[in-house]
Amino acid sequence: MLYIEFIKSTGARETGDTFQQYQAIEKIYNDCESMTKDDAYRLWKQTYGKQAKIDRNRILKDIRDMSEYRNHNGIATAREMEVSRHLFQIGLSLTEMNEFRAGYDVHFTNPDGVTFGMSRYHTVNNHDFYEMWIRYEGQTYETAMRYKFGDLKICGA
Repeated sequence: MLYIEFIKSTGARETGDTFQQYQAIEKIYNDCESMTKDDAYRLWKQTYGKQAKIDRNRILKDIRDMSEYRNHNGIATAREMEVSRHLFQIGLSLTEMNEFRAGYDVHFTNPDGVTFGMSRYHTVNNHDFYEMWIRYEGQTYETAMRYKFGDLKICGA
């Protein structure tokens, strides 16, 4: 059983955890003479697939919350404060990268496969304006996080 066909047949995302799971399933598959590849794929789905689906849904919810978050006047909920804090942590990490300080667009990918980036979107009087974006599973999400004149802030609605 090849890793590439395992990924394709199970629909699993490629992560370090997935490769370790593949190795465990492959060992069982090789040790059991009567087991077919379909049985091995089914075994992965029953043991790891459900958790992978839960994790993916959690990641998508976090991304959606970050991309839809806007500053507003009024009392913020606990979730809104958490999202705001998370956006600022990521934004600060991006703006502290050497490439960003040199005037280049920057990005990094976390262990969940989510890529966060900061790209220039406007220049006025030699001042660059940047916006933060999120990319996951080939889809890009915009955020309200902006960097201009040395300040990192979340824009309002």
